[in-house]
Amino acid sequence: MISAGSAVALFNPLDCLRIRWQVSTSKSEPSIWAFARNIIRSEGLFRGLWRPGIIANATSIAFSSGLRMGFYPLLRDMASEALHVASGGEAAADPAKDARAMLVTSFVSGGLGYWITTPTFQMKVRLQAEAGRLENGILTTGARAGNSPRYRGLWHGMVSIVKEEGVTALYRGGGALVVRGALITCGQLTSYDLTKTFAKATGVLSDGPVLHVLSSIHAALWMATLSAPVDILMTRYQTAPLMGRSY
Repeated sequence: MISAGSAVALFNPLDCLRIRWQVSTSKSEPSIWAFARNIIRSEGLFRGLWRPGIIANATSIAFSSGLRMGFYPLLRDMASEALHVASGGEAAADPAKDARAMLVTSFVSGGLGYWITTPTFQMKVRLQAEAGRLENGILTTGARAGNSPRYRGLWHGMVSIVKEEGVTALYRGGGALVVRGALITCGQLTSYDLTKTFAKATGVLSDGPVLHVLSSIHAALWMATLSAPVDILMTRYQTAPLMGRSY
């Protein structure tokens, strides 16, 4: 949990850039990198990309990662043993990992971890979506330029949502987030697990730093690829009330 939260705090600018790019209606920047340069030039790196939603982001990832990575090995081993016994094998204290068990339990653990932390993810997205330069209480840049910011931070934002939209609004986009979390976890943990298991079983690589790094790169590619479509859907749906849209 601590390592996940710390990593998010370090890379929050990239996540904030992604959210701001996904909700932006500006057509003046031809690419996300031009968009980033414009934000840094007009708002600064810290105020424009690093600070927005950093507490909510670190909190969300710390708890969701802790939950899904805690659930995954437990559920994986239980499912692997159940499948082994169902196929006629004997119960074992350390059952061989089963690819089917990896796939299914990564979906379940990922979806569960992200569902529990939907309210903090919701606030992370909204805080980053309305980020911009503030002058005399009015946003002069960003997707909500010309308006006052609605949220001061994680706690104030959650209280405001409950008062204005109801408790259930904290779970707005929860279904998309669950699917996103399931796909992220499937791409990350299953790919990592399968890559390491296959490499060691076939003798391609022995367990060590090289295998860990290559498995991590492979997992990251699959994680980003699988979750990308649901990610933009979730961002636009969760920020709809903030942006004055209706879905």
